[in-house]
Amino acid sequence: MESTEQKANEFLASIYKKAWEDEVFKRDLVKNPIETLNKFTGKKANISIDKSVIVEDQTNPNHVYINIPPKPSMEDVELTEDQLETISGGDFDNPLYIDWGGLIDGVKEEVSSWFD
Repeated sequence: MESTEQKANEFLASIYKKAWEDEVFKRDLVKNPIETLNKFTGKKANISIDKSVIVEDQTNPNHVYINIPPKPSMEDVELTEDQLETISGGDFDNPLYIDWGGLIDGVKEEVSSWFD
């Protein structure tokens, strides 16, 4: 059985392949991503009205692209037992790491209707 993450990766790979092979599709994807992806999949995306999908054409090898993720809030942070122990013990030499998995899962959830 394929996981949601595998489906999402395959879905993204199919979009990339199509964009690399079809300049019109790539142009439309950048201009109007929801409509283009709905047409590409034959399904209507179930995306919240307060969300938007932004597509940047990052195929120019002479450009370096940096995507700045949203700043995590304390609600987004899920600490492990070891991290909680570090905090309670006052050992500040050990860095805390943010669990980005929750954020990634949220993005996957927003576009899951395209690859279900």
